[in-house]
Amino acid sequence: TRGAEAGDLLLQHRAYAYRADGYVTEVRELTSGTRRYDLDVMGRVTGVRGHGWTETYAYDTSGNLAHASAPAHDAAGDHESEGTLVRRSGRTSYEYDAQGRLVRKTRKLLNGQQRIWTLTWNAEDRLTEATTPEGERWRYAYDPLGRRMSKCRLHEDGSATDRTHFTWDDTHLAEQRAADGGVTTWDYAPGTHRPLAQTTHRPAEVARGTSFLARLAEDTTADRTVRFHAVVTDSVGTPTELVSTDGNVAWQRRTTLWGTRYPAPTDDHESVDCPLRFPGQYADPETGLHHNFHRYYDPETARYVSSDPLGLDAGPNPYWYGPHPLTWIDPYGLAICRTTPRLEDGNPKEGWQHIDERHIAGTANGGHGDLLPPSTTRAQVEKAAETMIEKGTRVSDPARRMQTYEKRMIVNGMRARYRLVVDSDDGNRIITFFPVGKSYTP
Repeated sequence: TRGAEAGDLLLQHRAYAYRADGYVTEVRELTSGTRRYDLDVMGRVTGVRGHGWTETYAYDTSGNLAHASAPAHDAAGDHESEGTLVRRSGRTSYEYDAQGRLVRKTRKLLNGQQRIWTLTWNAEDRLTEATTPEGERWRYAYDPLGRRMSKCRLHEDGSATDRTHFTWDDTHLAEQRAADGGVTTWDYAPGTHRPLAQTTHRPAEVARGTSFLARLAEDTTADRTVRFHAVVTDSVGTPTELVSTDGNVAWQRRTTLWGTRYPAPTDDHESVDCPLRFPGQYADPETGLHHNFHRYYDPETARYVSSDPLGLDAGPNPYWYGPHPLTWIDPYGLAICRTTPRLEDGNPKEGWQHIDERHIAGTANGGHGDLLPPSTTRAQVEKAAETMIEKGTRVSDPARRMQTYEKRMIVNGMRARYRLVVDSDDGNRIITFFPVGKSYTP
């Protein structure tokens, strides 16, 4: 990331190192230094080591956190679980209903007092109401597809205030409209949950006591403050910085491994915020939970507060997020997956245009370009690439940005050893794909 006005002033640089099986072992950043990840044989993170701080984690046989220690972690300490339900983490205890949904969280403070959150669910396992330790009641509404359409705070008489409306583009959160009329929109990389841009529209200030008609006229004019920010993400698509049009970092977020926030001296001075968290997640400050389409994620326990709707088909532990949040994602609150490679339209040197023009028989100008069978489709290449990321052999240096995978498989009826090259720093964006040592023969 470079500042526009500063020309060649480098604002941020991030590089990754990987284990042979694709798990992230190191992140090097210009602004915050190097973070090293200690992994067990299953790829789970047991420790994070940075400059002047550490995080440690331990797991039980079900994959639940058995211990967590991290800076500014409200649920640090030993964890106690029954099966796949966590009952206690540090000084925080949890209660569930018969369906295994969290209904009460109680935190004991050092002064002997308690902070209590309560959650209410409907028959479709959707969170409909939450009560905070301050006594605030929040209500959540959904459409028939399960997408959250609004949230609001309730007065004692049941009337609503502080209402936020949400608009969706299929399964992507596209817009939020706040009670003050402010609108925030997000644009994503095609086929991913990786945000590229955040645009905020703030209504112009209207003097107190202005008539309703004047306020209505003000709201319908184009006199709004529009702020555009490019979104910088980590390797899986979690926002880490917002960069303004003048090339400056306007917002930055640093978290522990599982998403709890490190306190930063600049937090109170930032004029812009981004509520997006892990891919597909939106942070609710009133509960501390992250809405994750089908479920809600709790970064304090690294797990969901209700069971996976897919049941055990999604995995042996229906509450966990995954073994490593810089390698696995869960954008829908369902079964976890590795960062899916994406095939962009590209150009003659990379992406689908490159593969189609150079490696598919009948589209290249003969020679070594006719490698894949004719009529090989984009969907076939995408499916093959996904299989190679999950089950193929990495043949490149794990520390390199461009990663190469190989696997013997059948694509469009042709059996061969195929090679895939992806940009790992850009969410496994596909550079090229072709068979090795074999070309299509009619």
